[in-house]
Amino acid sequence: MSESVDRFIGALESRKYGPFFGVPCSLLGSLITKLAAGQEGRYLPVNNEGEGVAIAAGACLANRKPVVLMQNSGLGNAVNPIASLVVPNGLPLLFVVSWRGRPGVRDEPQHQLMGQITPSVLSLLTIEHEVIGGPGFDFDAALDRADERQRHGSSYALIATAEAFR
Repeated sequence: MSESVDRFIGALESRKYGPFFGVPCSLLGSLITKLAAGQEGRYLPVNNEGEGVAIAAGACLANRKPVVLMQNSGLGNAVNPIASLVVPNGLPLLFVVSWRGRPGVRDEPQHQLMGQITPSVLSLLTIEHEVIGGPGFDFDAALDRADERQRHGSSYALIATAEAFR
């Protein structure tokens, strides 16, 4: 496993985040593998991103700090539960969204459009977000910003570049 995965999970655990819900994604693969190898029930695979958001909303109502992991192509599947359940009810979820098709980075054609619009989609959903990744990225500072937004009843998204969890 990579050092960045261990640092990120450590930062999440120190803030009592969990459980984690997600759909497989190659950019988040090492993170998901490490979470799934932990205690039983820490990571729960879901059938699609919308289902993950809905289950995470329930966990949030049970006073947990859930995290939804998804590829940005799955963000479209999550729009309705975010717009009709999460945002209107002020549920403070944390999203980790991989960024396939990021502008300026070569990727498969099917990822290009979603890559271009990922930050805009999150903005339209009123979810503040930031890009994470690169050597020595300060996950603690990013999660401090997420915690601040969540204290005010808002969700927050971390958009993970391909370098985030190498």
